[in-house]
Amino acid sequence: MNKILQGATYATIAGGRENLIQHGASASSIAGGFRNRLQAAAYVSTIAGGWENVIEGGAFAGAIGGGFGNAVRANLAGTIAGGSNNSMYGQFSSISGGLRNSIRGGHGRCVGPARRRRYTGINSTSDPGGCFNLSAWHTISGGAGNLINTTGKEAFNDVIVGGQNNSIVSDSSFSTVLGGRLQKTMDKSWSVVVGGIQQTLTQSAENGRMEEQQLSVNERQFYRGVLEAESSYADHEMDAAQAVTLDWEKMIREAEASYQ
Repeated sequence: MNKILQGATYATIAGGRENLIQHGASASSIAGGFRNRLQAAAYVSTIAGGWENVIEGGAFAGAIGGGFGNAVRANLAGTIAGGSNNSMYGQFSSISGGLRNSIRGGHGRCVGPARRRRYTGINSTSDPGGCFNLSAWHTISGGAGNLINTTGKEAFNDVIVGGQNNSIVSDSSFSTVLGGRLQKTMDKSWSVVVGGIQQTLTQSAENGRMEEQQLSVNERQFYRGVLEAESSYADHEMDAAQAVTLDWEKMIREAEASYQ
């Protein structure tokens, strides 16, 4: 049996079996599938189908298309289209499919007051949370075991297209790995690795051109400003959703009257 718990206003489960929408997951939906979960305070989020997929509490506009065992963590607009055991921590980022691919944004510079959603009773509150995620707009298009990990850095727009166990890590922005296996880009922006096996492309501080191959101060400020604005909008929408109260008895009376 599917369940929608109290406080999940305007939430919908269209079909499937043993799917669950928890308290406070307002305006969220599960179309079908088996044992999919929208956790408490996962706002405006969707699971279309699949098996044992989860969108964690605190997510805003998260989405999972299908597949098995995929997870969207607490972030803004993270998407997993399908595949198996993929995990999404990045803001406005996507994984199209594949197996055990992961985007890990981590937390960049403190630009507070950051907020974290915490569910209590039938309400959720937002508490000061230190830093919020300043890593965004990353993409993994299939493959297996691929990783974009910019934890602790302000990094943007990295892409991995297929392959196996490829990675883009640390302070890397606008970098791309096209297929291959065990390819790695570290601390290097605007780089491209195409195919092959076990190559590592790093930024060397010894060449004196570090600043030319990383985002400038102005570029970082621009992307930071965009993310601050999007985060503020998401918080506003979550507050508005939380403020909605429904008079169920009135709605039932009106529905009954319409059939008379």
